[in-house]
Amino acid sequence: MSGFRFKQFYIAQDRCAMKVGTDGVLIGSWCNVSGVKTVLDVGCGTGLIAIMVAQRSSSETTITGIEIDGEAATQAQENASECRWRAQIKIEHARMQEYKPQEAIDLIVSNPPYFTNALKAPDEKRSAARHNDGLSIEELVHFAKKHLSSKGRLAVVLPCEEAKRLIGEATACGLYLQRSTTVLTKAGKKAKRMLLEVGRIKPNSPTEDTLVLAEGADNKMTPQFKSLVRDFYLYAD
Repeated sequence: MSGFRFKQFYIAQDRCAMKVGTDGVLIGSWCNVSGVKTVLDVGCGTGLIAIMVAQRSSSETTITGIEIDGEAATQAQENASECRWRAQIKIEHARMQEYKPQEAIDLIVSNPPYFTNALKAPDEKRSAARHNDGLSIEELVHFAKKHLSSKGRLAVVLPCEEAKRLIGEATACGLYLQRSTTVLTKAGKKAKRMLLEVGRIKPNSPTEDTLVLAEGADNKMTPQFKSLVRDFYLYAD
């Protein structure tokens, strides 16, 4: 079975269009879970981020993952049911635009589809997972605005240009940038990703920093990246 082994759990992914990747691991490791009691993972795919958040959170935190693809949702539920935090995680086969949470959400986290007007992948499910035709940045921000708790946050990983769009849309909706991390594969390379957190509370000034993933001719993990993912990657000790 196709899968990925982490330190404390295993992700089966043979029925999921989008496999385990660096983006998901980044946002699952980076998002702020302090004081969080309710979490929603939008477009949860394999269930990776939901499980990572459960590992990092209080035992009282409840995590719901929603996934539009039925087979992926089933596999995400199976992955969650095999992990030690199974009692905290629920996976639902649902489209975000039609999902109605039962209570306000402290943290919405997502590795959303982000290719706009780009060449579609031949595989229909993979294309849906990668393109934002079914879930736009505007819809995600407006959903967050409607359903976040009074101190709630939305955390996402996006390409830099899409990240700028989300910041603008969030600001227009009354959600403020609280944290951002620009991600570089190596020092000196052009940044391709940003980790963002926006929320209802406006900070005096957002926290902004840079994360470099690899260094040297052998592309070994930087100490900074290793520290971020130490609790997850087998080789990050």
